[in-house]
Amino acid sequence: MMFVPRNLASLILTFGLAAAPLSAVIELRGGPLDTSSAPPADEAALSAIAGPGGEGLALVQFDGPIQPEWLDALAAAGAEIHHAIPEFAYLVSLAPSEAEAVHAVAHVT
Repeated sequence: MMFVPRNLASLILTFGLAAAPLSAVIELRGGPLDTSSAPPADEAALSAIAGPGGEGLALVQFDGPIQPEWLDALAAAGAEIHHAIPEFAYLVSLAPSEAEAVHAVAHVT
């Protein structure tokens, strides 16, 4: 899971993106995002970019084609699911205290 500043999330949704299949690299139009080298998400990272309501946006990537029960587990961990993003990712919002639970969801990379 990687945290995404709100302005970057707007750019992702406005300008679109593409990704190489079965890859840890998400190809954004602004350049590649290598999720294999992203630092682990934690409460401190989300707190640093949280909005006025205390929530921040996160890009959560799974290890393969997303199954409905994986999304159920993501929601149960506290994430509010917004948009699917290729490859195997979702843009979500969550409170800093939920970061660890979301990262622990099965199949989240």
